[in-house]
Amino acid sequence: MRLAITGPQNTGKTTFLKDFLLAFPHYFSFKRTYRDIIRENKLKVNREATENGQRLIRDFLYRQIKENKKKNVIFDRCVLDNWVYSYYQYEAGKFSEVFIKESEKIMFDSLKYLDALIFIPAGISIPLTKEYLRDTDAFFIDDINRLFISKIIDIARKSKIKIIVICGNRKDRIKQIRKFITSKNGEKS
Repeated sequence: MRLAITGPQNTGKTTFLKDFLLAFPHYFSFKRTYRDIIRENKLKVNREATENGQRLIRDFLYRQIKENKKKNVIFDRCVLDNWVYSYYQYEAGKFSEVFIKESEKIMFDSLKYLDALIFIPAGISIPLTKEYLRDTDAFFIDDINRLFISKIIDIARKSKIKIIVICGNRKDRIKQIRKFITSKNGEKS
């Protein structure tokens, strides 16, 4: 299956990816990620993001999903993540409607190259950890979580992609995704 992890900051997505690859060693994940694009181009992110920076990240995520045809692959974020953070800036009056509509079109197109989105929503169980690319402002994270949930509902209405919501501790999350992957909804692995 072709999967992508998505969700707001500080929800344990990177930890989940590591746990997933240990639980499912026949899956592949790319070493090069959107974080490399941010570092290489010295991009501002989160509340300081720019349209140009978000375009670079968006286009990288889109190409990575579209151009890599591996069967059992899990992507560390997807164009949905980029769209949500861009839409936050649009709501704040910092991004243009043209850019948002273009990004939404690309986001929906990217979904046809995936079998499922693994959404990890914000929750009180994960402590906020300050790191290089993370924002720890709870109100900001709540706003981003709201945008993710709203867009995922929109995606569920407009797309055939499967959406798996996982939560709980690390073991619970792997148990939840294992159930999906080994069920009739996913491929036998």
